[in-house]
Amino acid sequence: MEYWKMASQKKDSIESKYLYPYNEERKPYTKEQIEEIQKQRENFMEFHIMLCSMLIQEKKYRLLELMLSFTQSEPPSYPLVPSSLSDIIDTFNKINHNSFINPFYYESRYQMPNMHGITEGKIVGAANCYLALLAYRIYVIRWNYGYESVLNTGALPNTLSELNALKDNLDVFKRWLERIKDNKDLLNVVRFTSFDKEIEEKALIYDKANLLRPDQLVSRMQKEILDKMEQLRTTLPLSVEKIDSEEHELTGNIIKAMAPYGDLLGRRFSQDKCYNLNSSVTMPFPNTAFLNNPDVGHAGIAGCMSSYMLHNFYHMFASSFFAEHSQTDYSLSSEDLFQAIDKLNLNEQHYIIAFGLYFDYYIGTIKDLKKEADHKYSYKGIKILSLNCNTEVFSQMVYVMRFEDRPFMDFHEPTAEEQKKLCLEKMNGLYGLWLSLKKISEHPELLEEPIKTKLGDKANQYSLFAAIWGPKLFFKPNKYPVVSIKVKYRLTNEGEYDNVDKVKPFIPTEEATVNQEQENE
Repeated sequence: MEYWKMASQKKDSIESKYLYPYNEERKPYTKEQIEEIQKQRENFMEFHIMLCSMLIQEKKYRLLELMLSFTQSEPPSYPLVPSSLSDIIDTFNKINHNSFINPFYYESRYQMPNMHGITEGKIVGAANCYLALLAYRIYVIRWNYGYESVLNTGALPNTLSELNALKDNLDVFKRWLERIKDNKDLLNVVRFTSFDKEIEEKALIYDKANLLRPDQLVSRMQKEILDKMEQLRTTLPLSVEKIDSEEHELTGNIIKAMAPYGDLLGRRFSQDKCYNLNSSVTMPFPNTAFLNNPDVGHAGIAGCMSSYMLHNFYHMFASSFFAEHSQTDYSLSSEDLFQAIDKLNLNEQHYIIAFGLYFDYYIGTIKDLKKEADHKYSYKGIKILSLNCNTEVFSQMVYVMRFEDRPFMDFHEPTAEEQKKLCLEKMNGLYGLWLSLKKISEHPELLEEPIKTKLGDKANQYSLFAAIWGPKLFFKPNKYPVVSIKVKYRLTNEGEYDNVDKVKPFIPTEEATVNQEQENE
């Protein structure tokens, strides 16, 4: 007890420095000194919380009773014991949050007797038991400043992550209140008999007939937390850093995916007819996905958006070739592909576009086949563009044409009205990508069907992520020579194959004719 007396005086000294941040010369403490005092104050209090928790763990109830009732002042005060519900809840929340972040934090700092190695949370459990017991104690001790200050649950945090953590920790706190309500050994430590008796006495003193038990006060606090979380999901501003991060990630994914298409960019001939490859997408996401300190983590938003856009683009790009060149000239085994290319009698003036073929398989086995970059190959000077295609009907197709006859892509630009309505910003001019990420509560004009019906009365808790991307593919208006080859794999039993000897030369050029004559010699 002598230590407890000295510690109580020490706590008063630390507290005075915290409340009156001036040194002996009446000069204010520096910011660093104030932070050091705050840290010292928290560590000092934490140590004595754990000391009392150890006494519960060791069942030294009589000593704990003396310590909890010790006071050196009138009216009584208890510097080392949280004696208001707000202080108890705040301490409980800090301990459980620290334990969640670092499960071995308290085990390494406060090793209790007869507890060695991994204690499976027993140290934190002892602290939780002690703090729950203090919630019963506040109905026994004298209230010096009115019941409001004692039973007040404290101010709520202002971030969703902190509110959610507090709500979860309060569930744990209520379970501990329930666990010790019939433990007479523990309740005797704080001289608690029953809530009926304690509340009745306090109600007479303070003329209040509706004093609540701690579990009722905690439940009310949890409801306040839920109400505040609902409000913050609508009112908190979106994080500019998170918005920029998502938009730049999506833009980067599109740029990376479009890099192989460089030979197809730029208008090279006059053509009004085109294939619309519009791969725009507009999706609602909870505001919490773009807030600092959200209650729920969100990941992969930009990846999800760009994957959907590119999957749609790959499908429509391949289907456009299929529609433009619906007649398949040859159905060949994958083993005969390059022999067939040789028989086509091609040169640098020709171009090959392939869908859904794995050309890396041929590297090292086919002489003169080189990988120039991702999706780009060359064979005897002939450029090969190998593109993704997840649609079986359009996959495993090879289109051979003259380089000058290759199609080109252009990109639709949203109208001024569309740009204004969706609050769009151009993120990439080369590939015509426009983006917008706005809160629906601040831009209700963004909400249209079917998203409006889907979100219902929760719409104001969402933001709309719009990615407007409208590639257009143009083929030459006049007929030009193309050879289309369906590549088949024997292991998948894809039916009959054409004999490679059936392959005839592509429409010969003067240079190709000379080369063929030289080979014949």
